[in-house]
Amino acid sequence: MRGILDVNTPVFGITRCKGSNVVPLPQWFRHRDGKWTDWDGFVNTAQTHNTYKSNKAVFRGAFRQSVLQESFDGHLQFVNVNSTNWRQLGRTKLLHLQETNPHLYDIGLFTQSTEQYRFITSHVKRNNATKQSMKDQVKHYKYLINVEGACGWADRLKTLLALEAVVLVQQAVCQEFWYPLLKPW
Repeated sequence: MRGILDVNTPVFGITRCKGSNVVPLPQWFRHRDGKWTDWDGFVNTAQTHNTYKSNKAVFRGAFRQSVLQESFDGHLQFVNVNSTNWRQLGRTKLLHLQETNPHLYDIGLFTQSTEQYRFITSHVKRNNATKQSMKDQVKHYKYLINVEGACGWADRLKTLLALEAVVLVQQAVCQEFWYPLLKPW
């Protein structure tokens, strides 16, 4: 049996959201993370010594209709993404950054094409990004982006940190219990 601090040990997280009554729950999603007993295989196959990796930062994920932000008075509030603010908020801001700096980013957001979010689906379609697993992302890119998801945090950071890439982390109002232990490098 491997030691508890071994890099190949799966990491479960507990989330705490500043100023909210969120009940912390262990986070592990079989549909995305696989069976936790397969963690060693995941990490081993994701490691690569590919001599060529793109210098772009990559992100693949779902379009989020709202973003959790801290207001000026310190309270948390959800802000709906709309046609006037999408360039400044969360994951949709990444699309805007890619449009203005295509040599730096490879962003793929995926959404249902609805009339309400037509303003963003046109950018998503123009982007023409394909879905990629985190394993595929680390094989082809030097930089992986961790950006907020549902309720102001993303649950993928524990996985990204176990892979062979530089991880760019967005500061989030909701964090897993071990976030304060991270040190910028």
